[in-house]
Amino acid sequence: MVAETYRLLETTGRLGGAATRFKARADWQGIARCAAVRRQVWNPGSAVESPGSMDRPSTSPELTTEDIPVFSTAYGFQIGSQRFENVRITWAQHFGKERRWSDGWGLMIEAPIVFELLDGIEDGTITASAARDVLGQVTRDMTEHCDGQHDNEEAQAVARCFGDCDDCKQTEAEFIRYDTAKRDRAEKARNPENYPYIVTGRLAHAADCRHVADVARYAGVYDRSNEERFRALLKQYTHRDRSLIEFDHEPLDWDGLERWAEGRTGPQGGRYYRACKVCRPQIP
Repeated sequence: MVAETYRLLETTGRLGGAATRFKARADWQGIARCAAVRRQVWNPGSAVESPGSMDRPSTSPELTTEDIPVFSTAYGFQIGSQRFENVRITWAQHFGKERRWSDGWGLMIEAPIVFELLDGIEDGTITASAARDVLGQVTRDMTEHCDGQHDNEEAQAVARCFGDCDDCKQTEAEFIRYDTAKRDRAEKARNPENYPYIVTGRLAHAADCRHVADVARYAGVYDRSNEERFRALLKQYTHRDRSLIEFDHEPLDWDGLERWAEGRTGPQGGRYYRACKVCRPQIP
């Protein structure tokens, strides 16, 4: 909203000239208060199991919700002799990609003040330059107050990534291969008659073991017909530690289980694998 207001002010044709006669100033009229809103996000899923971790991805893609902070406060504007009281400004963290690099991205200002500023510019009581100056001060104040990463260029770039940054473009083919492989394993997990075992790390499970039940529920996330969803998942895959994303859960038939066990048997016959203590499957 603030970014869009900037654009309106820049196109009024009243920049410069008499603008130097106007002094713009903004001041706090209240303490910024923090709230939280629920936002829906797509979780691409992973085989990692880390109970209690807020960063833990689930083992199947799903639409989940997360709390994001919202800071709201009141400002007073002084532009020349004109005073604007109790103007509500909100920092809401994320907006659309169209104006991601425009001034004011991530902030909202109440619509009535936009009309009042435009009316003041139209009748000549204020200038677009002065209005832009005061909004610029508000933007800087709110961003520094609310965004702990406001001076971190890398963090700001990630926040403005919509699955279309250079890193995401380089990762896209890898992400598609990752999803394809997980869908293949999910398809096998849904066929326990032919693949009665699922191995993960050094553990062998029966296909119906509760510890590996999510493997069969994986439905795949690569769906180019929903570009927004795909890009959101690609961003999450790219901008987190991909070393945590491993194809740990693999459905196997008996021959596959024997090969898996053979690869984990030492030269003296020591076993570097074991059966799950919950489902207790038969193992070689």
